[in-house]
Amino acid sequence: FQNDPPTVTGVSPQGGDIAGGDVVTITGTNFSNIPSDPTVIFDPSGTPANCTSITNFSSTSFDCTTSAHAQGLVDVYVQNADGNDDTLSGGFLYSPKATISSISPPTGSSSGGSTVTVNGTNFSEFLYSVDIGGAACTNITHINATSFTCDIGANTAGTYNPSITQLYQTDTSASTFTYSDSANLNWVVGGGSPTPPNPADYFSTSVNVGYTFTIENNGVADSTAISLSLTGTNPGAWTIGTDTCSGNTLTAGATCTVQIIFIASFLSSGSYSANIEATATSGGTTINGLVGTVP
Repeated sequence: FQNDPPTVTGVSPQGGDIAGGDVVTITGTNFSNIPSDPTVIFDPSGTPANCTSITNFSSTSFDCTTSAHAQGLVDVYVQNADGNDDTLSGGFLYSPKATISSISPPTGSSSGGSTVTVNGTNFSEFLYSVDIGGAACTNITHINATSFTCDIGANTAGTYNPSITQLYQTDTSASTFTYSDSANLNWVVGGGSPTPPNPADYFSTSVNVGYTFTIENNGVADSTAISLSLTGTNPGAWTIGTDTCSGNTLTAGATCTVQIIFIASFLSSGSYSANIEATATSGGTTINGLVGTVP
């Protein structure tokens, strides 16, 4: 005796980790588990990967735990015990799972707006979104597979675990990010002076070059007095020029500027790197990288 043939209409979520172990729900019609569970194969015409377990079975859906498979879009095949079967073409995407290991700096203002660097693994250039305690991180700028920057959204003061969603997979990090109702200093990052990128590239030059940098208080309270310092590998390759930040405070939403000069005319040929750091007791520390080359 044969039942009506099954149909496979969907898989949710539509993707999972190449390491397997994800629980996905397969939906359709006429699934049968008499006398045994149906056979489920991912990539039946390629390198087959079976469900390692089937739970929550009904005639229209069941949960399947995926097994490992190479990266790629694969068909999903379901066969009932009576031999009837169906295949959902391109129904599931295997890809490396993106994970977050840390956020720097690990604190920010509850008003949002500051730029943070997110570190982790398997970040794609276009295909992810980030959430910190329900607040989306916007203006994502991909750096490489292990880091990107984004602007935090406003949130209630508290400590939260960030989450990343990429290619149908969501990972919630064990690391934390803390929102606070305080001052929060940040370099304003852009395409050039007075809001140069991070790192700020002074390129190849044999003459002194000065860029103006902007610091903004993205917090909801006034900062305490700001101090500036040059740190990193070659801090002596730069010097601080015109400066409206050092020793001053910033009210919420206010800005100040500082000129950072690459003293290339005094340096021998080579590549140089450093950091410009701004710190306030109430406002935290914000860092912008500096790179330059003397031909």
